[in-house]
Amino acid sequence: MGLKSDTWIREQALNQAMITPFCEEQVGQGVVSYGLSSYGYDIRV
Repeated sequence: MGLKSDTWIREQALNQAMITPFCEEQVGQGVVSYGLSSYGYDIRV
């Protein structure tokens, strides 16, 4: 599987439960950040 666009990731997450829980926007909470960005779905600790 190659790289997928943020549109494809969003569609799969919403329609196929690919990412649970799913956040459509980038969220930063101190050291932890997560969410869909222009670079794909990001999870940082």
